[in-house]
Amino acid sequence: MLPNESVAKSVALNVANEMCKKSNTLENTDTMQLQDLKEHLQDSKDHINTLKERVAALIKDKERLQQEKDNWEHRYNVAQAEIQQLKNMLSLGDTRAGEG
Repeated sequence: MLPNESVAKSVALNVANEMCKKSNTLENTDTMQLQDLKEHLQDSKDHINTLKERVAALIKDKERLQQEKDNWEHRYNVAQAEIQQLKNMLSLGDTRAGEG
């Protein structure tokens, strides 16, 4: 083998080794970034699940409050009807008192 060929092979091997090192470094970086993305995705999924639970609880609260509102409206309407009956009775009493 000629000295120039030996030098060329040595340079080629050194270049190949450097390229492998850079490739491994890039792979490690990509793997770390992928792991970070997986963790971020899991955190996002957990956050979404928490939000879903909160929304479900808020919907239940809204339904409960709507039922409570309906009950109070019914009570109010019944009370209004009773008040009207009492007013009618009083007005009948006034009319009868005026007849006598």
